[in-house]
Amino acid sequence: MHRVGGEYAITSDDIFMKETSPGKTCVIGAGYVALECAGFLTGLHQGEVTVLVRSTPLRSFDKDVVNYVQDYMMKKGTKIITGVQPKSITKLPSGRLLVAYGDDGVKEEFDTVLEAIGRTPDLSGLNLSALNGVVKINKTSGKIITTNEQTSVPHVYAIGDIVHGAPELTPVAILAGQLLAKRLFASSKETIEYHTIATAVFTPLELGTVGLSEIEAQEKYGASNVDCYVSSFTPLEWTIAEQYTDLSGFAKIVVHMDAEKPGVQRVVGMHIASPNAGEIIQGYGLAVKKGLTYKELVSMVGIHPTVGEEFTTMTITKSSGASIAKTGC
Repeated sequence: MHRVGGEYAITSDDIFMKETSPGKTCVIGAGYVALECAGFLTGLHQGEVTVLVRSTPLRSFDKDVVNYVQDYMMKKGTKIITGVQPKSITKLPSGRLLVAYGDDGVKEEFDTVLEAIGRTPDLSGLNLSALNGVVKINKTSGKIITTNEQTSVPHVYAIGDIVHGAPELTPVAILAGQLLAKRLFASSKETIEYHTIATAVFTPLELGTVGLSEIEAQEKYGASNVDCYVSSFTPLEWTIAEQYTDLSGFAKIVVHMDAEKPGVQRVVGMHIASPNAGEIIQGYGLAVKKGLTYKELVSMVGIHPTVGEEFTTMTITKSSGASIAKTGC
């Protein structure tokens, strides 16, 4: 993104190359990298960290679980300002950076400005216009539209971050490439299922997710056919530390109630904000991929006293309006 003074900002790669403390830092962005960097920089206690967010943090993730992550980060000291964009960055004689942001023209000095606003695919050097056919591009994302990695030109394929709708994750690109090679050269028919890929955001309070968010499920199946089991809980390791007394973790199970299968609630999404959320969601990701139902999930005996056990004991639905705060063990 071009802005006046943008050359004074650094990237998430640059932050690890600094030979001095980043000091008071302004992080521009709202995705994985922006919040992860803001989290560990806050933890270093080398200076206040402010995150400038254009709309909402982690926009593509389930809103309820994101709220818990944001609340945790703010209570731990990260300043998150939503609904603003930086207007300019000016280098002062002192060496500090003056950032103007928001419609009100707020100005604030920082030692470091880190931009983590995502990437756009650079297709200009591929000379796609020379092909005998048109490779369709999504106008919003600038990425290539594919069906099972095949573009609109049958003999041209795309994998990884350049594919519209594919998660920008290295393991995704690796598996997509492997499966494509097997289909092309080993008579395989196996394709990657992008909608059941588990992932995690390594913010100070980790976020783990697989499948559809509540909003995505409602858009796909209709609001009346979707419900959620939710729980707000205190991880065991937090109960003995005073610094966590006003904080809690959160878990959500999104279920689809299929009219053609009365009584069956298929799990279409699982989301959690907790310690070790990445490790937890990795295992449940396979279950969702294989068509897990809510009945199967709660019939499993959980391992006590783990955070992962929370998913096996959730009985309060969001639609009930009942308190989701867990009591006891």
